[in-house]
Amino acid sequence: MDQSVVFDDSEHIIFGLGDTGLSTARYLYSKGKRFCVYDNFKNPPALKILKQEMPDIKFYSGERQLFTINPGTKILLSPGVPRSDSFLREAIEAGATIKSDLDLFITEVDVPIIGITGSNGKSTVTELLGAMASESGYKVAIGGNLGPPALDLLDTKAEIFILELSSFQLENSDALNLSIATILNLSPDHLDRHQTMHGYSLAKQRIFLGCKTAVINLDDKTTYPNNFDGCLIVKWSFDEPKSGEIGLAGEFPNIFICFGTKIIMRADEIYLPGKHNLANSLAALTIGISIGFSIESMCGVLKNFSGLAHRCELILSKEGVNWINDSKATNVGATRAALEGLGERKNIILIAGGIAKGANFQSLLTPIKKHCKKVILIGESALKFSSIISDDVQVSLVTSIEEAVKLSKSHSSTGDLVLLSPACSSLDMFRDYIDRGETFIKAVLDIVGVQK
Repeated sequence: MDQSVVFDDSEHIIFGLGDTGLSTARYLYSKGKRFCVYDNFKNPPALKILKQEMPDIKFYSGERQLFTINPGTKILLSPGVPRSDSFLREAIEAGATIKSDLDLFITEVDVPIIGITGSNGKSTVTELLGAMASESGYKVAIGGNLGPPALDLLDTKAEIFILELSSFQLENSDALNLSIATILNLSPDHLDRHQTMHGYSLAKQRIFLGCKTAVINLDDKTTYPNNFDGCLIVKWSFDEPKSGEIGLAGEFPNIFICFGTKIIMRADEIYLPGKHNLANSLAALTIGISIGFSIESMCGVLKNFSGLAHRCELILSKEGVNWINDSKATNVGATRAALEGLGERKNIILIAGGIAKGANFQSLLTPIKKHCKKVILIGESALKFSSIISDDVQVSLVTSIEEAVKLSKSHSSTGDLVLLSPACSSLDMFRDYIDRGETFIKAVLDIVGVQK
């Protein structure tokens, strides 16, 4: 590497060479733009691909004090890079402009874009909406935080784009001017990066900047736009809906999903179990109706959609015990939703733990006391997690998923549910939540045994 690198104001710097950084490089390269790539690591996973596909593009890493940023330099920031990074702070002070791949994406698209964010459920709602769009006859592409990066979707020639958007992506983007934007819910997550719930909420709120329609959850005021700014507001809730709203009517067991006074379908016809998935379904229906999808087609999807891997995924039913993989529950809110959505009175054996990401486990105490007969903890946060659990719930600390499954098997009985829902990141013990979930699945099948 040169002893000194000066970036001029006509050049883009892609900061972070992960999936998003690589997709951004491919986009700029196809447009003939001048750019280079920087990453904190000397050998990021995508470097080999970058060198194969774009051998003339310069890649830098390492001693950042040798870099000089001029005013007007354009930095395309990958979502994995925090704004607290020292190189980034110096670049901003020098007058560099910060953009994201989403800012590039929206300049290329002249069809509706739906943006979905929230602490929990956004992947499920994104996939639900994708299926609803297809069943309604639209050519649809989904991606963003889920699946392909946004720029990789441009070649699909879709009629509608549906993007799952994380707080990391949103905090780096300008006004996205989405056709429909929604925050599904908010609960503490990524506080190690955003520091406070206020900071986290502000990042999520950016999804509403310039949007035409905002879909809000009437039961959760944190999903409301801070600034309505003339956009159309469409609402859903668990209560009986007013005209133009989606909600529930009737009395158990005859509960109906309604659009205003019009009955759409029975709530118990939704294939996905749990109150949290009922909320996901109501949100998806509200977005779908707002964009013009067929109500009949959407109901058909809800009656058959079996969910996503590692999200309240039924792995095995044996001897009256259900084994559920919810490894994607990487924050406290997701685990609380799973407990409240799936639990009955003291019938859950919960396997949890990992990296807390700055979260406070206190809000899990009430659902744990109500729904859990036993809690088994693993990982870095096990001791901290165990300290909030009251004496009337049994707690065990173990060192592996396999040990947790063996212990769960010995303590479970007919009518119980063994739930892996960690409320934590997986990176202390696993590559990612997928690796953690697959480890759990293998342990369940090996130790509990495939049902004959």
